[in-house]
Amino acid sequence: RYWRDWSSDVCSSDLAGGSSGGEGSLISLGGSPLGIGSDIAGSIRTPANFNGIYGLCPSPDRLPAHAGENTDGHTVIRAVAGPLSRSVDGLELYTRSVLAMKPWEWDFASIKLPWREEEYQEGLGKKHRLCFAFMLHDSVVLPNPPILRGMRELKRALLQEGHQVVDIEPWDGQELMDAAFKVFLASGGEEVAELLSLLNEPLIREVHKPDPSTKLSIPEYEASASKIKYLRQKYLDVWQATSALTETRLPVDAIIIPSGGTVAPPHGTMEYFTYEAISNVLEWTCATVPITRVDPILDAKQDEDIRPMSNYDQRNWEKCKCNQ
Repeated sequence: RYWRDWSSDVCSSDLAGGSSGGEGSLISLGGSPLGIGSDIAGSIRTPANFNGIYGLCPSPDRLPAHAGENTDGHTVIRAVAGPLSRSVDGLELYTRSVLAMKPWEWDFASIKLPWREEEYQEGLGKKHRLCFAFMLHDSVVLPNPPILRGMRELKRALLQEGHQVVDIEPWDGQELMDAAFKVFLASGGEEVAELLSLLNEPLIREVHKPDPSTKLSIPEYEASASKIKYLRQKYLDVWQATSALTETRLPVDAIIIPSGGTVAPPHGTMEYFTYEAISNVLEWTCATVPITRVDPILDAKQDEDIRPMSNYDQRNWEKCKCNQ
């Protein structure tokens, strides 16, 4: 049995991240040891990244959505609920405890897949040599210096522990983002516009008015859904192809990518979130693991090294305050 997972380095900050940012901040500050985040586009991964805590974004149907009232109408990219904690033990406690309650018997969104205690105990305390694939960027945004440093530190630590590490070609983040946005904006913002019509107050700067031009017809929506499914098969094949790089001739145990393109940015300026939403698009399990914190000296940006890969990358670099 070989699984696919996502792990990542993070750099913490005092900003919350969203949309489960309140949970992330509360846990980071010690107000709670464990919480639940809801996630359809990185809303577990982002607060875990910004607040320096652990997060687990499960694949759909693995963990309960906690009642049908908490679900939405999205059928192509589906929202999930998962734990945020100050430790890996907290993620385990949540997963073990929730599955012990047999959620498939009371939550329609859960498949019958119990916690496999026998397998867990079999590997507990043993050291296994694993193989990890590293991807430093997604061809659109090069992460901030602290995140890249964390990736290097993590790679070095895994090698020192005897694990195999292979580098893989960057994925096409633009392709993934474009496909996801078509689905996310398929309604043209009609439901948002209806809600806003009830409010007699201006929008805050960070909220953009819905654009009716993004509305899709049913055939157009079906085509967008087919594109998402094509990408899921494409990247499953990419994962399988890593068997040519490993000593075991089996696919890598995990693919490690940056936790985001940025550490916590100035309020209201976060723009690019494909790193955070990639697991939602592909329906892969994603774990966010803290590795380091921002260091103003080690992470001072060097303007002469700027080679923007995109307009997103240029703006992301300009917002980087790691040297201040």
